Amino acid sequence: MKILQISPQVPFPPNDGGRISIHGILTSMASLGHQLHFLTYAKEWSVLDAEKIIGPFATPHIISFHPKHNVSGGILNLFSPIPYNIEKFHRNEFLKVVQEIIANESIDVVHIDHLHMGWVVHWLKANTKIPVVLRQHNLEMRIMKRYAEQETNWMIRTYANLQYRKLLKYEPTICAMFDAVVMISDSDEVELRQLNPTVKAMTIPSGISSALLERKIGKTTGIKIAHIGAMDWAPNRDSLLSFISLHLPEIIRQFPELKLVAIGRGTDQIEIPDPLKSFVDAKGFVGDVWKELDSCIALVVPLRIGGGIRIKILEMMAAGIPVISSTVGAEGLPFVSGKIGFIADSSSEYCAAIQQLIQTPGKREQIIMSARHTIREQHTWEIIGGRFEQLYIQLIKNKGS
Repeated sequence: MKILQISPQVPFPPNDGGRISIHGILTSMASLGHQLHFLTYAKEWSVLDAEKIIGPFATPHIISFHPKHNVSGGILNLFSPIPYNIEKFHRNEFLKVVQEIIANESIDVVHIDHLHMGWVVHWLKANTKIPVVLRQHNLEMRIMKRYAEQETNWMIRTYANLQYRKLLKYEPTICAMFDAVVMISDSDEVELRQLNPTVKAMTIPSGISSALLERKIGKTTGIKIAHIGAMDWAPNRDSLLSFISLHLPEIIRQFPELKLVAIGRGTDQIEIPDPLKSFVDAKGFVGDVWKELDSCIALVVPLRIGGGIRIKILEMMAAGIPVISSTVGAEGLPFVSGKIGFIADSSSEYCAAIQQLIQTPGKREQIIMSARHTIREQHTWEIIGGRFEQLYIQLIKNKGS
């Protein structure tokens, strides 16, 4: 099978949710013996380096462009029906490469990662009969809605609400053009179907490397909990700062020896209130995340803005790191609090989860074993890659019948 995979970014290193999912499709399809053409923007990569790193898995097609937010673009977008986060990825030179690949290769199926790149479906549907699949890593309108709800700056909140209203029209409409829209969680699929019943939506969850299931469990030292996330993504920044301000004081009151380890690009630059500084170890970017996590009793995921599935939660489950997540953070996951992790939306719930992990004999080990079983049965790339392969085969058959 010849597959054209279209992505908004180079999925290397696979160290965040978006890159991990794109990387997983690329590598699993290649391992199954399919021929891939991979088209993307270079963003922070040089074209040559991007071609070298993608080359072992697919024929690379790299456009030297970094879609960035800028004030002038945001203002001009006020007069466009297309959401700004989507419009900034529209490039004529990108579409020309799509046209060249279709003209020169016998492509069997087109796989598009993220709504941001979905705009190419207009040309594909007008000019080819090739089945086109959209992999929705998030329901974008939900993220924008929650971002607007949490934003305190009235100008930014007003602009975010405008973008949400645009997405509310744009996302369900363009999704209806695809032969299949693959959501990452059941809740995302249900919401999209409610907005537009004609969308051919289905759910295939995120995949995780089975190698993580073989990691040895580290020995915890003291009472340390970790937070992971780059601060240049608004939901991560809100997650960490709100946790520090809303929950950490009460947690420290009950566990005065506890320390929060903040890992991720930019965490070493955040402002921490003076009374809490000695309780937060802001690491910034670290080369070996697992080394830092091995000494922690749990990872906290106090997200208030989000959609889809938090791949870092799945990774922690596979790697043997218990997770304490907000309800938003655990959306789309088979999370039963106290079974494969903990749900916590209040300070008292965070404290109760921590208490169970450190004081209930065998509880941490039981959580780890149950979480790993869930990953092994539902989320390895061997399973997820096979489900995508079967989808592609069925769509190709449908087009030929």
